[in-house]
Formats: sequence, C-alpha cells, structure tokens
Amino acid sequence: MTPPAVGFDRACLAYGEREIWRELSVAIEEGSFVAVLGPNGSGKTSLLRVILGLTPVDSGRVEVFGAPPQRGNPAMGYIPQQHSFDRDLPLRGRDLVRLGLDGHRWGIGRPDRIVHRKVEGAIASVGAEAYAKAPVGRLSGGEQQRLRIARHSSATPSCSCATSLSPIWTCATSARSRDSSAPGSVRVAGRSSSSHTT
Repeated sequence: MTPPAVGFDRACLAYGEREIWRELSVAIEEGSFVAVLGPNGSGKTSLLRVILGLTPVDSGRVEVFGAPPQRGNPAMGYIPQQHSFDRDLPLRGRDLVRLGLDGHRWGIGRPDRIVHRKVEGAIASVGAEAYAKAPVGRLSGGEQQRLRIARHSSATPSCSCATSLSPIWTCATSARSRDSSAPGSVRVAGRSSSSHTT
C-alpha cells in the first residue's frame, strides 16, 4: 500500500506552555487538494513548518512521502505569501525564477539550454513574460507573486505548500495540469495536479 503524501499520527505541537495542536491524525493522499482554514494563531503556519521539516513535533509521528519531514526536501515546494525586495536589487524576474532550479548551488549559474527552456516555460505559464526582464524590486506585489509561483513551478516539486491561495496559482496550476509534460508544469501532491495549502 502506498503511504499518503503527508501523514500525521497523533502528532502534538506546543511552543513552551502553549499547545498548538494535540493528537492530530490525518492522511493527505496523493492527488488531494487541501485547504487549512482558521484564525490567526491557530497553527496553520506551524503545520506547514512541520511538513517542510522546519519544526519538529513534540510527540506523535509525521511522514512526508513515507519518510520523516526534512528541511530542503526537493519533493516539497513552498510559495511564500510576500517578500520585500529592495527597489534597486539587480535581480530580474527571470533570475528569480531560475533560482527555483539552481538557487541551491553556489555561484552564478552557467548558461544551459534546458534550464533556459524551463525558466521561460514557467514564466509563460503564469503570464509574466512582459516583466520577466524587469528588476523584481520595481514590480508590483502581484507581479512579484506571479514570478514566485513561476519559480516554484520550475522546480516541479511533488507536493506544494502555500500560506495563501492565489487565484493566479489556481489558474496556472489548472492549465498546466492538463499537460504535465509542458515546460514549467507543476506536479504537486504526489506527482499529480493538485496542491496542499494552508
């Protein structure tokens, strides 16, 4: 039997005396789309941090694709809600997207046709071609978010997490799910076309 994409078994998490959640048991199957809703401070971001391997649970068990969560797992993707970029940062939109492919390596990426195709495909998939050459610090918040989504999709993680569900993400994912072999296609939730979101 295939393990769930993400599984919690009687997991408990607390910060000092403050209990975030207790006895959490849930299995998120591959191909699922999950939204976790709740007020501020209810543990939504903490749940993401556990899944991404950034915060350990105090008790119980958590598995991501059949193994304990680990920081930097290439099967896991995360789209942050917002970053601030210095207005004069000499980083173009396409450079930001390329970081999804080779941002974990030291130094400047070498020219590579395959990487170039993936970057251009990811940019096109979110409709960001018009400002891909612009400095990211001079783009609007919505334009920056499109480029973050393109960066995320260029790395083709198996499971995606986001702190807020963007209409851009939903449309781009739906379009790419029809052709998972397209450059920049998104494979989420266990190599399928949906995503886990809080």
